[in-house]
This record gives sequence, structure tokens and C-alpha cells, in this order.
Amino acid sequence: SPLVFLSAVTRAIAAEKLAHGASLTRTEAAAYVGVSARKLQRMELAGTLLRCQGYGMAVRYSARDVLRLASASAPKGA
Repeated sequence: SPLVFLSAVTRAIAAEKLAHGASLTRTEAAAYVGVSARKLQRMELAGTLLRCQGYGMAVRYSARDVLRLASASAPKGA
């Protein structure tokens, strides 16, 4: 399906950016972690995920925060 392909492409782009330590958009971060963009918004409101400063209205997350979130959400024992 086109949505699955788009998600896979977005995840690949996110992985490439993370390899270089670049910040990610909300869509990229959500695809990489495997959650919805809305879930990331709720995490922001709860204070468990912080936006990068200096991007104005654009939402970006640091590579470190996205990798931390991905490792915390990985299945245990995998």
C-alpha cells in the first residue's frame, strides 16, 4: 500500500538524519519510533519529549531524544 511505502521511506530518511546527528521533523520522528505524530504531541504536553529551540513554528526533535525514545520503546529481549 502507498502509506506503508511512504512510512518506510520516511523512516529511512529519519535513520539517515539520525546517523548524522541531525534533528527530525515530527513526521520523521514518529515514523522512526513507530508511533503516531499525535502520540509525540501528547508526549510533548506531558513533558517527556522536548522540541528543539530556534525553529519558530516548525517542530523538530533532537537526534538524541529520538534515539532515547526509540530505545525505550523497543521490545524487551529483542
